[in-house]
Amino acid sequence: MDSNYMKNLFLLLTAVLCSLTAPAQKVKTGGVTYLIKDGHAIIYEADKNASEITIEGFVVYKGQQYKVTAIRNISLKKGKALSRAVCPKLRHVTFSRTCTEIMSFSLLDSNVETITIPNTISRILAGAFRDSRLSRVEIPNSVVYIGKVAFAGCSYLQQILISNSVKEIGAGAFSSCENLKMVKLPASLESIEDDMFGGCSTLKEIVIPSSVRSIEKGAFWDCKQLFDIVLPDGVNVDKYAFGYQYHGGWTGYDYYCNNLSNVKYHSGKTASDLLDFLPPECPFVKSGGKLRNPDFDKPLLAKYYAAQGASTVPVVQEPEAAVPDVAMESVDRDIPAAKKAQPKTFVLVIANEQYSKESIVPYAVNDGKMFEQYCHQTLGIPQKNIHKVENATLNNMKYEIDWLCKVLMAYKGEARAIVYYAGHGIPDEASKTAYLLPVDGYGSNVSTGYSLKELYKVLSEQPSQSVTVFLDACFSGANRESKMMASARGVAIKVKEQKPDGKLIVFSAAQGDETAYPFKEQQHGMFTYYLLKKLKETKGDVTLGDLSDYVTTEVQRQSIVVNGKMQTPKIISSISMADSWKNMKLK
Repeated sequence: MDSNYMKNLFLLLTAVLCSLTAPAQKVKTGGVTYLIKDGHAIIYEADKNASEITIEGFVVYKGQQYKVTAIRNISLKKGKALSRAVCPKLRHVTFSRTCTEIMSFSLLDSNVETITIPNTISRILAGAFRDSRLSRVEIPNSVVYIGKVAFAGCSYLQQILISNSVKEIGAGAFSSCENLKMVKLPASLESIEDDMFGGCSTLKEIVIPSSVRSIEKGAFWDCKQLFDIVLPDGVNVDKYAFGYQYHGGWTGYDYYCNNLSNVKYHSGKTASDLLDFLPPECPFVKSGGKLRNPDFDKPLLAKYYAAQGASTVPVVQEPEAAVPDVAMESVDRDIPAAKKAQPKTFVLVIANEQYSKESIVPYAVNDGKMFEQYCHQTLGIPQKNIHKVENATLNNMKYEIDWLCKVLMAYKGEARAIVYYAGHGIPDEASKTAYLLPVDGYGSNVSTGYSLKELYKVLSEQPSQSVTVFLDACFSGANRESKMMASARGVAIKVKEQKPDGKLIVFSAAQGDETAYPFKEQQHGMFTYYLLKKLKETKGDVTLGDLSDYVTTEVQRQSIVVNGKMQTPKIISSISMADSWKNMKLK
């Protein structure tokens, strides 16, 4: 046999064997290790010490992109990839903006309680979060499809808000979510599929959108606490939509909604024509179609339309001929992506909206949420470097500020920090000093707040390259609606300017006795909207001087036009910074 032939055969076999035995490559990012194999990537494991991780839609290895298509569920050595045993500290999962759909994602037996779904996601596939510990889910307005049993068995889930972009929800999507109490269904939905809310035993009320044309078999089986329901006029209801009897083996079971008391259509008509389609034991049927509460639908519909973004039931009116308003760009979508990471920049976001003793701060949670996204997406700050707390108590605030101070101390002057706050500020009438108000505080007692002077002090004492503070709050005793807070004296207080030390730069939404107004059309504080708008337009590549000029000018103009009152953002820095801060950047 020819020696060259044998040589070539040997080389070929060697190459084949090497390709068969070559170890799969691993890529780590966002606290997750991916295994590159057979032209795609799978989630292999997560950092065992991480409290938050970011899941990518694709990963890059040696210049080539690999789509993430699966998660490794079982390993004899390590158990499930994200299980409590493997990742005991993991509480939050963020899906990266590189994701366009969420696959069947194993959170079973994990400690994950919350997720962040970006507005790049269009589809949530079948079984995506089945049997997880999620407690609240908000579906963004990019999602058009939710697959079968996507959230089935989520026994900790209490609230789910589904945007109107969703056209289709698969069968059993929320079945056996036994603690689900609040559901907002999309106005574009056409069908309530089989078993969609079956076994949701604590669901007490629901509005089915008027777009729904059919309610299928078992849609609400065993919803034992379902009392009130508003249905679309003309809807087709399956005979077993609200329960059925099962007789098998030695026993029989009733899976009815036996507490249905009030059933109406959107038009206000009592649904007495459905008596034969409803559980025979429910009060509505026993009374022959008489409502226990004839006006139950009014507050229920009011809540439904409020969740849809309207304050009341829509009224159709003929449009008046008018000059159209100039369209304002949304800052909540098409967020620019950074090309370079900033591993030595750390962020603290505090967003206080729901106060126990004071009025709410409209859109503060959305302000904090989007500022966090810009820090991660546009400024390139790793998710693990960002701490965000919503509706923070005084102890929450102290804990997070202490965390940031410890980080700066650990980096010994090599790190930078960004602090963002949206919420109430209050004045001390005696000293004319300012305080941030936690959600458990009240405006008439500054001891329940966190002193702005103390905040500046503890941040300036830590070694750092710089600390930039953004405050979307005013300190006059007024709220975002320009009304005095419930516990304030009814007179706006002009607080003294607190000069920071160290390497601090502070951007405040308003000065003196002014109010920090909301921008209702954009669902943001006005200051935050223009702050994010400039970051979006410049992709984060803007000096603090230019950012200051832009935000100050635009907020002044918009506030005087919309509110008829002046709002003037103010920027102050420590004496040692002089004007050098104007040439600094956030990235």
